[in-house]
Amino acid sequence: MQKIVLVNHDLGQGGVSKFIYDVALEYKKRGLRISVISLTSMSDIYGKELQKEGVDVIYLSDKDEKYSIKNLFRLIKKLKPFDIVHANTYPAQAWTACVSIFLNKKHYILTEHATTNNRRRKKWFRYIDSWMYSRFNKVVSVSNETNRNLKKWIIPSKEQAHKFFVINNGINLERYYQVIPLRRESLNFSVSDQDVLICMAARFSPPKDQLTLIRSMTELDEKYKLLLLGHGDTAKEVNLVNQLKLSHRVFFMGYRLDADKIIKSCDIAVLSTDFEGFGLVVVESMAMGIPTICSDVDELSNLVGNESLLFEKGNATDLALKIKNLVENKEKYLKIVQGCIIKSQKYSLTKMVDEYLKVYDMVLP
Repeated sequence: MQKIVLVNHDLGQGGVSKFIYDVALEYKKRGLRISVISLTSMSDIYGKELQKEGVDVIYLSDKDEKYSIKNLFRLIKKLKPFDIVHANTYPAQAWTACVSIFLNKKHYILTEHATTNNRRRKKWFRYIDSWMYSRFNKVVSVSNETNRNLKKWIIPSKEQAHKFFVINNGINLERYYQVIPLRRESLNFSVSDQDVLICMAARFSPPKDQLTLIRSMTELDEKYKLLLLGHGDTAKEVNLVNQLKLSHRVFFMGYRLDADKIIKSCDIAVLSTDFEGFGLVVVESMAMGIPTICSDVDELSNLVGNESLLFEKGNATDLALKIKNLVENKEKYLKIVQGCIIKSQKYSLTKMVDEYLKVYDMVLP
């Protein structure tokens, strides 16, 4: 049986770490020999959870050394036993590409998770990226938009066209259909059943834009309360909340393992962002029957597929208007709840894994 390893720079909070967690567990469930490698154990969340489930997790360092040349030598050593090496975000994908020079008999797969990144702001990086992607046997994008943008950036040759695929992300639908909401009184905040609860679950770092969501609260009544879930530097967000005198209505909850139960207890979820590769958290919210309002960017507009759930990027007034229009029209709200659940059915974890295994089969002898 082939040995598979998933590689990423960390296993902390974020959609890619959650992707690796879900995929690794599904592979294990199917009897595959699966391991996970993380460049660092810092900010680890999902690695510990995988270990509890009996998945082999290998950490290359306990420091933040993701850009260190040491990773090349560590990976060469650790990747020797594996047949399929499946890399994810940068810089893990860059180190994996370098390893392929020395361990060239293995099969290398890459998942592209973002529609854009900071490297694409520098033209000279195109040459480095073109080389990096050329080292992988197959390159899978999580959405059509992600695939188009990637090809536009690296401009692959006709000979390389066969290596690019699109596989939409998926979630464990049954799990999210069965989530039981957290009782509001257990939130330890001044929140009542009469309040309208809004939430956003995302890391506090670019491209996520919690600031616009916070500003939108000034245009909503006192009954609207906001829960912000996620790790990261919240200094700017906390300062804005204090400046706008919203500390009694905006609550920072940090990273929560019961985030799904908190989202389920809310009336509306929001994903405010400058760009997005896929939007896994949006599918999770939709599967729980929580209407999710998103920035009108990239793949999110296709994922949501409803103008009333999209607001102009960075426009707090438009966001507040979309929230009010949804909450104040009960019939429309209930219709969208049903639509969200139906829409989520397109994005199952089992279907996604089936597609990845087909890609693996293509590269195996």
